[in-house]
Amino acid sequence: MNSELHTTGIRAPKRDAAALGERVYQHLVEQLIQGTIQYGQSLSIKQLAAELGVSTMPIRDAIKRLEMEGMVVVKPRSVCYVRKPTKRSTVAAIDAREMLETQAVGMYCRTVREQDLVRLKEILEEMRPMAA
Repeated sequence: MNSELHTTGIRAPKRDAAALGERVYQHLVEQLIQGTIQYGQSLSIKQLAAELGVSTMPIRDAIKRLEMEGMVVVKPRSVCYVRKPTKRSTVAAIDAREMLETQAVGMYCRTVREQDLVRLKEILEEMRPMAA
């Protein structure tokens, strides 16, 4: 993992500890999404704190939040690692996305204008040869 968070000014005044914890959390989530931190990878609180140039407390807070969200597993006095997605969680995410996309299409259909559909038809025609 890089120390991008540290180099971009993660440090915050002591009175702003909650904001620092939030920035550490957002950084870790971004690293998970980008794949910099991978499924099954072990996370060291001390190492992360050193890399980011912060104390261990905001790292612990961020990891606790990730644990509550089911993204990491913490074994007390042992190890913390990134949870591998299960088939069940993957299917649930796909189902949720399908529901949201269906809702978005429904909302769009209620407000679509004829001129909007002309450009959409042009795009579909351009894509037709690629589908063959």
